[in-house]
Amino acid sequence: MEEHYLSKWMEGSVGDAEIVERDGAEALKNYQSILKSVDDLKVSIPESLEWEKFSQQLKKHPKKQKKSHPKIWAMAAALLVLLGVRFFFFTDVVIASQANQSLHVLTDGSQVELRPNSELRYQRSFGWWNRKLRLEGDATFRVTKGSTFTVETSNGAITVLGTVFRVISAEDFFSVHCEEGKVKISRDDADYILEKGNRYNSVTNTVEEFQRSAGMKDNQILYNRTPLSFIAKVVAQVYGIRINLKTKNELYFTGAIPLNDQEKALQALSIPFALKTVINQDASIDIVKE
Repeated sequence: MEEHYLSKWMEGSVGDAEIVERDGAEALKNYQSILKSVDDLKVSIPESLEWEKFSQQLKKHPKKQKKSHPKIWAMAAALLVLLGVRFFFFTDVVIASQANQSLHVLTDGSQVELRPNSELRYQRSFGWWNRKLRLEGDATFRVTKGSTFTVETSNGAITVLGTVFRVISAEDFFSVHCEEGKVKISRDDADYILEKGNRYNSVTNTVEEFQRSAGMKDNQILYNRTPLSFIAKVVAQVYGIRINLKTKNELYFTGAIPLNDQEKALQALSIPFALKTVINQDASIDIVKE
C-alpha cells in the first residue's frame, strides 16, 4: 500500500479492510476513534503546507489536560496533520473568465485557454492522484502527456492522455473539436472517439469533420457552426451589455467575433443572418429580422 494510505483512507479511496490487513483491527479502532474526536475541530485552510505555518494554526486551539498516552497522541498528531492536508488538497480552485480570454498553466504543465463567460474548477490535488477538471463554457486544452486527463461538463466527459482539443459546454449545446491527437467523449451512456480534424456536435449527435477552429488570436474568437444564442451571451458578457436575440429558429454561426470592437461584434451577429440591431431606451439591444 502506498505511503499516503492514511490520507486515502480518510478520503474514502482506501477501505477499512485494507487498514486491518496492514495495521490490524485494534489500529483501525484507534484511527476511527481519533478521527471522530477531531471531526468537529475547525482548522482554517493553510496557504502552504509548511509545517511551521500549519503548526501555528494548531496551537491556537486550547488543550485539555489528559493523561499521557504517547502512542495514541502520536497517531492523533499524524491524523491532525493529515486532516489539514486533506482540507488543503481537496478544496477547489475556481477560475472564472468574465469578459476576456485568459491563458492558464496547470501544475502538470497543461495549458487552458479559457474564453469569456466560462468557468474552470479543479481540486488543489490536481496532478497528484488524478487529472480531473470541470468546465462550464468554452475552453481549449493543450494536455501534456501523462496519466488520464478528464474534463467533466454538465453535458458529458472528455478523456485524453495528451492532445489539443476545444470544448464548448452550454445549457442547450455541447461540442468538442479535436485539433491534435485523439479524445474520447462519454455522453448519455454512449462513447464517441474523435481523431484530429473531427468534431462532435450535440445538435446532430454525430461526429463530423471541421475546419480548424483556432483559439486565442488577434483579440477574436473563432467559431464553427455554433448556436447564435450562445455567442450572443458571450458578446453580452464581453461588452457588458444586454442582448435580446429575437429569432424564431436557432441559427448557427461560423466565423470570428472580435473582442475589442462592440460595433463589429454586433454586426457579426446580425449581418450574416439578415438581422438588424435595435437599441432600446433602457440601452438593451434587440437583434431582430430586417
